[in-house]
Amino acid sequence: MPLYEDGEGADDLLFRASTHFQAGRVWDALHELEKHLARHPGDPIAHALMANYLRFVDRRRESVRHLREALARGPREPLVNLIAGKIALDDGEPERAEEHLLTALDAVPQDEHGRWLLAEARLRKGEADGALDVAERALKDFPESAAMWALAGRCRQAARRDDSRAALERAVELDASQADALHALGELHLEVAQFDQAAECFRRAVEANAGMGFSRRMLVRTRFWQMLSDDADRLHGPGRTALFSVVIALALLFLGMMSADALKGRSLIPGVTLLMLVSAGVVAYYFRRFFQARRKAREELRSS
Repeated sequence: MPLYEDGEGADDLLFRASTHFQAGRVWDALHELEKHLARHPGDPIAHALMANYLRFVDRRRESVRHLREALARGPREPLVNLIAGKIALDDGEPERAEEHLLTALDAVPQDEHGRWLLAEARLRKGEADGALDVAERALKDFPESAAMWALAGRCRQAARRDDSRAALERAVELDASQADALHALGELHLEVAQFDQAAECFRRAVEANAGMGFSRRMLVRTRFWQMLSDDADRLHGPGRTALFSVVIALALLFLGMMSADALKGRSLIPGVTLLMLVSAGVVAYYFRRFFQARRKAREELRSS
């Protein structure tokens, strides 16, 4: 490996770029890659890394150009195809991601991250069984991988298998901050109306990964649905039946009055106005409960 003028080798700069990126110093990582590409413009791995890093600073047009260059110069290079697969997955193109990942895994079939990405791509394509096959084969080689257990659990969940919870709980056991597993566990709890358990899982998912916006929204929805459920439970037995009967009777009465007015040629405005007032009351109730749920979710996140 030829040395640079300042005594640094190409591998040194690539390693330093990766180190900067992992530490969150994206601009420093880009600077190291620019120095490398100035001397090695044909390095497909450097172009692929540049494509990946540029996306984090919202320079997508340059990212596309570097990725094309990487694939043109290293069409079978495993790392290039892994990065291309990840980028395609981020762009919502699981079919294209799968093509790149299969190319990469053809050269390095035991790569853990590549197998995880392939399973994720198939899951997003709606092929839960195919994704699960990849994930569970990988678990035989990486039985202590929390990310792989989480993915296997999500695949089982998508395939409607009863053992999905066991896999997700195993992921959290291995890594208490496994956000994907925590979110999926929250969904399982929510399916059986275990609101407090679901909310705790969504809260922990957000705590583990602040970028889990969907978990944040699900926490609000969980508290909202819980409030509606509690309100319904307060009206039970004869009380609930009586309320529903009154609501149905009023609705039929309004419709009957409006129909009678229409047949007699009278204005429908009073009836429509009354219906709008009733509808506004219902909407106001739901809005009030929603804002209360959002406030409660924010308090839970602040106290975590």
